[in-house]
Amino acid sequence: MTAQHYMGDATERAAAFLTHFIEITPPEKRDWTPTVEGAEGLRSMLDMADECILANRMYLSIFQGNPPPSSPFDGPRGFATWDEGRVLLAESAKELADVIRALSDDALAGTFLTRRGEMPGTMAIEMASRNMNYHSGQVNLYQLLYGDGTFHFPALKK
Repeated sequence: MTAQHYMGDATERAAAFLTHFIEITPPEKRDWTPTVEGAEGLRSMLDMADECILANRMYLSIFQGNPPPSSPFDGPRGFATWDEGRVLLAESAKELADVIRALSDDALAGTFLTRRGEMPGTMAIEMASRNMNYHSGQVNLYQLLYGDGTFHFPALKK
């Protein structure tokens, strides 16, 4: 297995895990933002999923040789319901994963221009997956905050 295939698979797995954690959350809590004294920038689970969709699309575009957008996360949420969001998250992860798997070793050894400057290919292929895993952790924290103390690990698939 190549690094590209591994990270393509990891990207799709990260989207599946995030989807799982949101889906085991009661629907009325998916758009909930906890009140935490002194906290800034808190977003709902659905807003986090929207960010992940946008980040997946941004990295897809970057890997296709396009310049990074200056502000890809501005604007309203890209879906009206979680049923729509779930589909968009899976689609964006699969499209990105397919492009990652198709990257040449030379591309992986090179650099990509991102919003944060040039990034080594070996790091860039991890960014979307890391972002989704990060937000899975945030969803898990929100679950603890609303009183669900059980870690609902998703079923493992080969």
